[in-house]
Amino acid sequence: MSILQSDIDVLGAEFKTNTDSMLEQLQKVREVEQKQAETETRYMPQARKKGKLLPRERLSLLLDPGSPFVEIGSIAGYGMYDDSDGSSSGGSLIAGIGYVSGRRVIAVIWNFAIKGGTITPVNVRKMLRIQEIAFNTRLPIVSCHES
Repeated sequence: MSILQSDIDVLGAEFKTNTDSMLEQLQKVREVEQKQAETETRYMPQARKKGKLLPRERLSLLLDPGSPFVEIGSIAGYGMYDDSDGSSSGGSLIAGIGYVSGRRVIAVIWNFAIKGGTITPVNVRKMLRIQEIAFNTRLPIVSCHES
């Protein structure tokens, strides 16, 4: 295996500026994801009354315990279709790459806890993108729906 060489000066001012800018943007993404989680949590009493698990609870039971999960498109639709603060972004889907029974898969959980899982143009585009990723990576899709 060949070793890749880099000319990046990790101690330079430009690198520090870029790092700080990236961390600032990442913090904004995490804040939007936190608002989504709070929106989902507010639905918990109704879900429990109906005997349902919240979507992220379903996801955690689906995935192998302790295995990594990389979410895809968590902020899809941010600021669109009545989403003023990010609390209803995500395209009504929780999707990402994780492991089920030791097999790497794309897991898709339809998120009924945000706007009842309403299908929007963002939802459709996100699902098409997930299918494209699955096709290109040859990963199976495991999907949990509520209908």
